[in-house]
Formats: sequence, C-alpha cells, structure tokens
Amino acid sequence: MKQIAVIGLGQFGTNLCIALAKAGVQVMAVDKNEKPVHKLSEIVSQAVIADISDEDTASELDITSFDCVVLCMGSDIQSSLLITILLKEMGVVNLWVKAKDNLHVKTMLKIGADRVINPERDMAIRVSEQLVNEGFVDYLHLPDNLAMMAVSILDSEIGQQLSEINYPNDVSLLAIKRAAELLTQIDPSESLQAGDMLILSGQKQALQQFLAR
Repeated sequence: MKQIAVIGLGQFGTNLCIALAKAGVQVMAVDKNEKPVHKLSEIVSQAVIADISDEDTASELDITSFDCVVLCMGSDIQSSLLITILLKEMGVVNLWVKAKDNLHVKTMLKIGADRVINPERDMAIRVSEQLVNEGFVDYLHLPDNLAMMAVSILDSEIGQQLSEINYPNDVSLLAIKRAAELLTQIDPSESLQAGDMLILSGQKQALQQFLAR
C-alpha cells in the first residue's frame, strides 16, 4: 500500500489527507499545531504534531521511507524553501511542494522539488477549459505537450458510428464511457448513444481542435 506524508495541514493539506485516506493510501499527517492534527487523527493512518524543519524530528519520523512527501506550506515561503532543502538533503526521493505563485514555483524547482503544485492556478486553468469548451469534462496533462481528455459527445453525434467522427491527426480514441461502463474494445461500427463520453489522447493542440468541432 502506498505511503504518503503530508506536511502542513492548512485547508489544502487537510483536504489532501482526507482524499488520500478515502483512496486507501496510508497517510501520515504532520503539522506543528495541535488543532489540525487532532482533526485528522481518526481519518489518517498517523497524525503527528511536529516541527518538520528540525532535522532530528524529520529523522525520527523516518520521512525518507515514504513513497512521496507533500509539503503544503505555500503561504509560508521561507519555511517551505528551508524544509524543501532539508528534505532533499536527507534523501527524500519524491517531494511534491505546494507553491504560492509562479516565482515560488520556479524557485522550488531549482532547489530540488520533484513536482510543484499551484492549486489556484491549476484550478483556474481547469475551470476555464470547462467554461470555454462545450462538452469538455477533464484533462490529464502529460509530459511533452500530450494529454488525455474526457469529452461528452454533441447532440448531433448521437446515433453516428465511431467511424463517422472526424478526429484530427495526433488524436486517438482510447475508450467510451457509457453510464457506469468503460468500453475499451473499439468497434468502428459502434453507434454513439446519448450520454456517451469519449476518452481521447493526443497532442494538446489537436485535442483543442477536436473540442472546437
């Protein structure tokens, strides 16, 4: 079972712990304040009151043994910088860090964070995509300008066969979500039904082109 340590239990860190626990992940929640730790004590595998900026404390928690460590202290930039350096020097292999703004993102990447999260920016992008593109459901952004996308079919596409759908170059149909079922065996003669959702992959620009069909 995957083990993840979440350091900093503000709103983002707390919600992340709850979501991970619901997903069956073993979570260690860490904060130097008692109140947020107590709130999660019956939800996560381990809830600890500790100041992770102290190397001895981090060692006692065996922080390097976790599959991933998520540092959720974006509002306290100085602390997040110091703790990121400390954890990487200790040997944390997979360190994700919550950042406050673009400058913070660039700084954290330069000092060794493996991935930087900017929740406000990322959510704004996600919401804008849903507002602008009819039928858009969600993206999974991948490296090298690739993505996976879930998109609802248009009313005009109901009853059409899959072979009649005009996909741009560099876009592939991976599956069809129909009600609670995921159809992965693609038959070109399959007719689309109301409520169907297409699971696509490809270059981001090509996917945007498909959304504008």
